Parts: sequence; C-alpha cells; structure tokens
Amino acid sequence: MLRGIATGAPLWVWPLLAVLVLLGLRSTRSRVSPVLPFYLIPFLAILAVRAVAGLHATPDLWGLFAASYAMGAVLGWRVQPRWIMGRDDRRVALRGEALTLVTILTVFLANFALGTMQAVAPRIAAGTGFRAGFVLIVGLVAGLFLGRTLAILRAPRSGLPAQP
Repeated sequence: MLRGIATGAPLWVWPLLAVLVLLGLRSTRSRVSPVLPFYLIPFLAILAVRAVAGLHATPDLWGLFAASYAMGAVLGWRVQPRWIMGRDDRRVALRGEALTLVTILTVFLANFALGTMQAVAPRIAAGTGFRAGFVLIVGLVAGLFLGRTLAILRAPRSGLPAQP
C-alpha cells in the first residue's frame, strides 16, 4: 500500500519535499536572513484557507480553523523571541531551531495525507473527524507562521551579531 501511495503521487511532490527539507534543515543553524520573506510568509495562510474551503467546510470547521489559527499565532508569537538574536531594518539574526523544520514538514504531510485519503479512502477523508483533524493542524501551523512574523515585527532593532 505504501508503495502504491509513493508511486501514485504526482512527480512534482518529491522535489518539493526535498526543497522543503533543505529549507527546514537550514533553519536548524543560526543565520542572518532578510526580513522581507518573514513578512510574506503569513500570506501562506491563503493556501490553508483554500485547502479548508476545498473540504466544503461547515461553519463549525471554519470556527475550528479560526480558533486553531489564533492559537498558533499566539504560540508562535510567544516562542519565537527566544530565537531572535538581533534585527535591523532589513535583516534578522536567528538562532537555529527545529520548529521550522517540523512546521514545514507538518504542512507538507497534512496536505499529502489529505490528497492520499481523498484518492484511496474518500469516505474517511469526507468524515467529520478526519476533516476536523486536518483543519486543526493546518490552522495551527498557519498561525505559527503569523506569530513568527509578529514576533519579528515587534523585536527591538538592536543591531546584528557579528557572526551568528
């Protein structure tokens, strides 16, 4: 069955996974990054909204999405400052952390699981429990990205360390 899932996935999925893993692994090392991409990342929530809309979500599921998005934003806003080492107007210095890798892979795996279940077990994928779990996960993860951006926005401009 796993072999069928792996071979039945579109070919573009595997290079995407490789790029996402590389980006996630890069985040495990301290680095200085441009601030602009962090400001744009919350717009990925549009993809989460699109995925939820594709489930023909009920008002209850939309409420769950909103609540999990808000929880993720608060969590991201609270934990991200421990990794911000400094910031100026255009760049931010970040300590290495594994949360980004986990978050990126969670987004990928949730969407992969949704697509797989819709293809091989559509009745399960249409079930309330499966849809609620998916909505909870993508809302939480999308919110984490917003929380990260808010933490970077509110970080004091203190200059960047010479070498992170």
